[in-house]
Amino acid sequence: MERLTLKRVNGINTGYWSPAKKQELVDRLAPYENATVSDEDFEKYLSEVKRMAQNWKKDGLSYISRRCQLLSVICGIEDDSLMLTVGQIKRLINLV
Repeated sequence: MERLTLKRVNGINTGYWSPAKKQELVDRLAPYENATVSDEDFEKYLSEVKRMAQNWKKDGLSYISRRCQLLSVICGIEDDSLMLTVGQIKRLINLV
């Protein structure tokens, strides 16, 4: 995907800017915002992974097995055309 933003390097301002028109920016941003897992929905996924983690302890699953199960949860989310934020992925990985 082509970037719409560029980093400011003029030494006066910091941040990002875009030569694109507002409508183009809005059209590209909206699908991303609609596809990101909400905090409420993420809590459901987090609960599922916590439940899985309890079973990992009981079953003595290896680290690799735990990672595979976690990836299946993440892939299931992506199959529904939803995306996790980096922070959400880190929260899930910390359970492994």
